[in-house]
Amino acid sequence: MGINQTTGSAVLSYLLFEAGYTRELIALGYADALRQREAIRQFFSVPRPTGD
Repeated sequence: MGINQTTGSAVLSYLLFEAGYTRELIALGYADALRQREAIRQFFSVPRPTGD
């Protein structure tokens, strides 16, 4: 990609605030959290809701 120490932060900044990239990143994180929800509940000591 031609990224080096001086241009890397500019490219990263662009990717983080590009709407399509950001939406996909949020969707991936949400799907991952759903798959791991029981482990997340245990980590935060949150009781499992009834009917879940």
